[in-house]
Amino acid sequence: MAIAGGIHRKMGIKEILVANNILTQDKCNAIDEAAKKDGKHIQQILIEEKLITESKLLKILADEWDFKAVDLSKLKIPKEIVQLIPEAIARRQICVPFAKQKDTLFVAMADPRDFLIIEDISLRTGLEVKGYLSLAHWINKSLQEVYGKSGSEAMKKLLKSVSNGKDKKKDDGIQLAEEKKADIADVDANAPEVEKIVNVIILSALSIKASDIHIEPFEDPAGINSQLLIRYRIDGVLKKSSFAVPWSYRNAIIAKIKILTNSMNITERRIPQSGRIQIMAQGDPIEFRVEVVPTVYGESCVMRILDRKAVQVDIKQLAFLDDTLESFLGLLQGIGGKKNFGLIIVCGPTGSGKSTTLYAALNHVNRPDIKILTAENPVEFNLDGIVQVPVNPDIKLGSDKKFDFSLALRSFLRLDPDVIMVGEMRDQETAMIGMEAAMTGHLVFSTIHTNDAPS
Repeated sequence: MAIAGGIHRKMGIKEILVANNILTQDKCNAIDEAAKKDGKHIQQILIEEKLITESKLLKILADEWDFKAVDLSKLKIPKEIVQLIPEAIARRQICVPFAKQKDTLFVAMADPRDFLIIEDISLRTGLEVKGYLSLAHWINKSLQEVYGKSGSEAMKKLLKSVSNGKDKKKDDGIQLAEEKKADIADVDANAPEVEKIVNVIILSALSIKASDIHIEPFEDPAGINSQLLIRYRIDGVLKKSSFAVPWSYRNAIIAKIKILTNSMNITERRIPQSGRIQIMAQGDPIEFRVEVVPTVYGESCVMRILDRKAVQVDIKQLAFLDDTLESFLGLLQGIGGKKNFGLIIVCGPTGSGKSTTLYAALNHVNRPDIKILTAENPVEFNLDGIVQVPVNPDIKLGSDKKFDFSLALRSFLRLDPDVIMVGEMRDQETAMIGMEAAMTGHLVFSTIHTNDAPS
């Protein structure tokens, strides 16, 4: 347990099980693989396989990690306490608040060693957080009682019902014929099960606060391990969905998404296509920017989620550290009458929240006495009181001219703005004009794609 320098590292759950002679290392690895495959926590697999009792598992983890334990199976947690943490965070981090006392929130966690989760919850709630150890399936059950089943569970139930008919036919002695037919036949894009599958894929993304949905076909020449891979980008990282979609539905699902855009050609599968989908989810308008490209195994689709409600977010709700927020808001004071000027650039990788941060800043400074212009490609959200210009480099304007960010920015300087937002600084010319605008009485916002802020 000891490492160099006299610092003691607390063992992980697999190390604890081996050290206590409960499981062998090989068995632990097998259980871990099974947990990842089923999208479950390793604690849940251990209990389901009856390899250890709940009370014993809770005790050995509490003793090793030196955390107090709480048995959620014996508690009835008030709904308002559970909802102090956003559902997406609670499900992703496997944690649930179970009590609140003055300015202290008591949170049950599958792994209370992760101080980053505790710090994140504290920033979101403004409360002191004390972590307690509990078992993953108890936590998930508590969340399910308040929020209902997660998207992955609903998807698994749906896929089971869809496959019931196929399972019956296998018993009739025509298994081989049915398998061949399913492997080459296209499912009708208007079939009820296809619509349900697409809905659950979208709802799952919304429930976990994903920024993108990736739908990718990967075919096995032997026809054994072909899969339609569903992945979600969460906090900038791609994560595989916990459910699997039948391979035979690949074309029907892409066709259904094309139909929803009202602009894509469902019969054309040889060229890339772009489109948009607008839906209502629990009363909130959600828009998707859809891109479909042909691959060697069929069409691949990426859906960027554009939550119109998200852009109305208060900048104070973005979980900035107090000193960082104070410094940032200080840069936004005194706008109007050319009293505040300069350049603010938000850096980071795709899906890291650059646009959300800029929109929150624009909402903070947006008022009738300030003129705000934005150049975007494309305009993802419509903001009241802000003049938004869609930049399109494909439009040619005479000899060697195109409607890009630099041209839009030059035009903006003649429109007497107070604040300018340029969606992205992609070239030297745009950066130079942005700098000139910032030095001549304008406050300029923009983004740069980087791996991290320092770079």
